[in-house]
Amino acid sequence: MSTPTTKLEVKLNPDCWRIICDLLDYRSLLRSRLVCSSWCEMTTSIVYTTKSSLAIFGPSPESHRRRSQLPIGRANCNFNHHQIHPNDRLTIKSINSWSHWRSHSDSMIHSLSNLLPSLRVLMLDCFGFWLTADQWRLLGSSLTLLEHLNVLNCTRLDEIVHFKGPPSLVHFEIHHCFFVDPKKMDKFLISNQSITSLIFQGSEDLEINLTFCPSLVNQLSSVSLIGSYLGTTFITNLTSTVRSNATSSLTVLRVSFVTNKQLALICSALAHSLQIFEFWSNIVEIRNLSELTSLQQLTFSCTGTRSSNFNQDLSLMTRGTPALVCLAIKCPFIDDTSTSIISINCPSIVTLRLIGCNLRETSSISLRHLTRLKSLEFIEITNTKIDCTGLNEFIDKMSSTQITMDGLNPESFKMINQPQSNKPPERIIITGEANYERFNFVLPMPMIPRM
Repeated sequence: MSTPTTKLEVKLNPDCWRIICDLLDYRSLLRSRLVCSSWCEMTTSIVYTTKSSLAIFGPSPESHRRRSQLPIGRANCNFNHHQIHPNDRLTIKSINSWSHWRSHSDSMIHSLSNLLPSLRVLMLDCFGFWLTADQWRLLGSSLTLLEHLNVLNCTRLDEIVHFKGPPSLVHFEIHHCFFVDPKKMDKFLISNQSITSLIFQGSEDLEINLTFCPSLVNQLSSVSLIGSYLGTTFITNLTSTVRSNATSSLTVLRVSFVTNKQLALICSALAHSLQIFEFWSNIVEIRNLSELTSLQQLTFSCTGTRSSNFNQDLSLMTRGTPALVCLAIKCPFIDDTSTSIISINCPSIVTLRLIGCNLRETSSISLRHLTRLKSLEFIEITNTKIDCTGLNEFIDKMSSTQITMDGLNPESFKMINQPQSNKPPERIIITGEANYERFNFVLPMPMIPRM
């Protein structure tokens, strides 16, 4: 019997689409998808498919609401990051109701184990319930090719300590999970030494208790901790461990809140290894990041600042980072009342994003020094009129045309004057549609370009 290779056309209601698009790369998902209403239908369908990626969702309105607010969802739940072909998508809406979780979970685990032993990507929503120790053991022993495991809304995650994945498992992430014992989480990671990429997002227990086991310092290369004050203990333990070992494999770090003292610890401990750094802070505390000599991609969000300090602190923060090629800034106010010129003096920058920066009409962005800029994005710019002289200088220098406007009110984007010459921009993306929350500064950035 031959297996089908064409797209599976499935009609979804708006809520389903909203949830799926929040958590997955929707552009890839559109190419191949399958949604079922029950596990019985799922098991019948899986027999006739060779798909290797599976995302499991359900119809609970409360879970829909929570998932739609996951700030890191679209940024990191991206199968392409793990080089999985766009056609290897199988999305299953498998749980009929919240109350049926217990009876369906056993069916789910056995279906995955028996029918999809070659599954490479699994995204599992527990809907406020959990998997038992036996279920985790069965998953670990059955999914022998698993590469990416994502657990959402799991009330008790301690049982995951019984999960022993295959050597191919490199990425693990949890979203909105609770009652996590840090020692058991360390034990889980140590027993799965192939895991090098780790994401924690939005859990009260994790915000308070998450630690960093010294034996993990040379195991993890990418760590994301998304939630208010989530990374405080972690950063202290991480930096002290790195100093003791005098080495670290960590190249990617995303934390929701850092103080000036913690920034100093990070810069000192990860001076030569850190390549991608994303954080939220008060701009007043931002310090010189010149110690991060390998830094290539920087994203930061700040609040509670006055424009008189912003330009000075921005220049200080980015000075001496010659490898930096991608910069994203989220700031609620660049200018308060007076005229302000924001200068970004990073000559190596290729990609620049300004997120939620409420520029006043008296504001101007100077891009004179960004001679290598290829991509400029304005996100959530809501003003009615902005004259950015530096932006017009940039437009005048570019050699090809691609302007995208994707906002709720196109009249909000009368910021770009017509260039004086016949050299329009290579790529400008202007969008005002997304509604990001306070801590949602982690956005999908392009892959670091080859120089």
